[in-house]
Amino acid sequence: MSPTIIAWSMCASAALILASMHFIFWLHDKKKFYYLLSAVMAFSSSLNAIVELSLMHSHSLETYKILLQWGTLCIFGILVPMVWYVQNYFATGKKWLAVVISALWSFVIVINFQSPASVVFSQITELKQITTFWGETFTIPLGIVNPWKILADAASLLIVIYVSDATFRLWRRTQWTKTVLIGVAIVFFIVTAGIHTPLVDAGLIKTPYMISFSFLAIVLTMSYQVVTDAIAAGVYNRQITANEKRWSTLLENVQLLVISLDRHGAIDYINPYYEQVSGYTKSQLSGKHFLKVIPKTFTEEYAKLFASSIDGDLQQNQQLTLQTKNGQVRTIEWSSVLLFDVSGKTTGLLSIGADISEHQKTENERNQALLDMQAALKEVEMLKTQYRDQAVYLRNEIDADYHYGDFTGSSDALKYIQHKISQVASHNTVVLIEGETGVGKELVARSIHKHSARHDKPLIKVNCAALPENLIETELFGHEKGAFTGADKMHKGRFELADGGTLFLDEVGEMPLALQVKLLRALQEGEIERIGSQKTIKIDVRIIAATNRELLKEVEKGHFRSDLFYRLNVFPITVAPLRQRKTDIPLLVNTFVNQFCKQQGKFITLIPHAVLDQLIDYDWPGNIRELQNVLERAVIITPADHPLALAEKLSESRITQEKLNDDLSYQSTLQELEKNYIHQVLKQVNWRIEGEKGAAERLGLNPSTLRSRMRKWKITRSTDSKTNS
Repeated sequence: MSPTIIAWSMCASAALILASMHFIFWLHDKKKFYYLLSAVMAFSSSLNAIVELSLMHSHSLETYKILLQWGTLCIFGILVPMVWYVQNYFATGKKWLAVVISALWSFVIVINFQSPASVVFSQITELKQITTFWGETFTIPLGIVNPWKILADAASLLIVIYVSDATFRLWRRTQWTKTVLIGVAIVFFIVTAGIHTPLVDAGLIKTPYMISFSFLAIVLTMSYQVVTDAIAAGVYNRQITANEKRWSTLLENVQLLVISLDRHGAIDYINPYYEQVSGYTKSQLSGKHFLKVIPKTFTEEYAKLFASSIDGDLQQNQQLTLQTKNGQVRTIEWSSVLLFDVSGKTTGLLSIGADISEHQKTENERNQALLDMQAALKEVEMLKTQYRDQAVYLRNEIDADYHYGDFTGSSDALKYIQHKISQVASHNTVVLIEGETGVGKELVARSIHKHSARHDKPLIKVNCAALPENLIETELFGHEKGAFTGADKMHKGRFELADGGTLFLDEVGEMPLALQVKLLRALQEGEIERIGSQKTIKIDVRIIAATNRELLKEVEKGHFRSDLFYRLNVFPITVAPLRQRKTDIPLLVNTFVNQFCKQQGKFITLIPHAVLDQLIDYDWPGNIRELQNVLERAVIITPADHPLALAEKLSESRITQEKLNDDLSYQSTLQELEKNYIHQVLKQVNWRIEGEKGAAERLGLNPSTLRSRMRKWKITRSTDSKTNS
């Protein structure tokens, strides 16, 4: 047997063995497509060796043409799978170039079988016998080269470019072993197909074609890495199996919930403790989506969480809810890891969880208890502050020496007031009380509050005429610490103090226009803002306003806002002056005398008719307040166990009605009347403001209130002396 037959038979056998081995590898793991490609390459190489051996010893021209066509097909079966092998196994080739090569070679094969003598020759003229240097004879064809052969040569050149580029990329990745293997394959292919074959065709050397050995070398170099990987994979598999056994033992016995999901969210493993807690078995959950075992209200949230984790945004230590088979919801704290295949691609998610439901329940109860305690302490502190503020206010009210009790009298005017009070007291309606100074407007306001549903809450009073213009706003609405110079602490306004109760705005007609806007907003919106704060405070306050002015005329003069007037004038009550209810004077006199006698610890035997007649005949421009002051002075000067005696004649001690009428001839407002009245009283007491027989006592005012009004009217002793001079 000749050396050629032996060599080519060994080449075919080796390639066939490699083909069988790779095919078995592929059957064992069909996901590794490059095993099948290797098998196709090796099998085609084996067939090509047989065809090549037949061509070398063929003497029939027709047989040679057929064998040459099938030999080209074998080359196609080697080169095209080799390109896709590089693409799949090494993952460094350009896929678009692999597609171009495959398409070009497919076109070459079509031309190959359509041509009379394959794609190599368009016509074979003769078969020539050549003897090698070792004495063996073999056949070579002579004929006309097929012009379409250039396509096969171009495809072969593209293969060299493709594999060279892939090799260069492997070298850039420092994968030296794979770089050498592909490089060797390229060298064999270039030497045999690119150099040796053209030299034989040209007759420069006389040897058989060696392309089969080139292909065998390619298959061998490719197989080396595959076999090496297969052996390594076997070792790894044994190690993985051992590790899996250890991990399985651990996961099966650990008292933690363990669940494994594939990259689509389907459950592929749960451990016994998961079965115990959830109530589900492996057979019930295997292959089902994990969203089946969480509460339906959370599916969308957890679906997004799982998707982001699979995409690489894995979040550790997540507290998620687990719905058991019986519908119970448990809280599980999960720690998760991503699972990868050998190529680094995410295959799923493994989560290990601890059941913290009982711990969380205890923690929630403790936190709720703390919150309840904090809320209770906050409420106690709020009530403490509120009661302290109200106590301060009420103490100030007591210090103001308020002496009024219930209504005294039986006149029709008084009955009218009592009827109005009974109508409006039970409602939250805004009330506007009108009347002259001293008629008892505050007493009406207190009676309305007393008979309302708010009687257990405070009645807070603001005298708009007694406060300086720059202090009214802070008294009404309060201020924050640091809101202005001197604001060294937070101050609650009268609106806040009256929350839930009633706010009495006395002398509301004296309020500055700028502040009327804020008052209107508070009435309409039911909310205020402290000075220096942007926080809105909701209030629930009933408003009772009082004035000694005719507000409608003040509106016409532009001194009072019309919108505020109509907001206040919901339920007006007019209190008649004392001169229009003289039938009440005897009862009032008796009430006030008894009150002052108790205060001073003395007893007065009787009130003479002459004194009573004098009191009834007087017109009382200062109304009840003036009557009260006159009687208090009378009780002071009257000895104990004696009849009541007035301190002085009413015509001398007070502005008479005639004098009042004279004053009204040139005084257009009650403000001017009040100013002159205060001035007259101050002169009578020699400008003494406080203490017994001081002007504040005679006027029935708090000393600070009197000073405020003096500043308002610019009443000073120096002014009086200048006037006298």
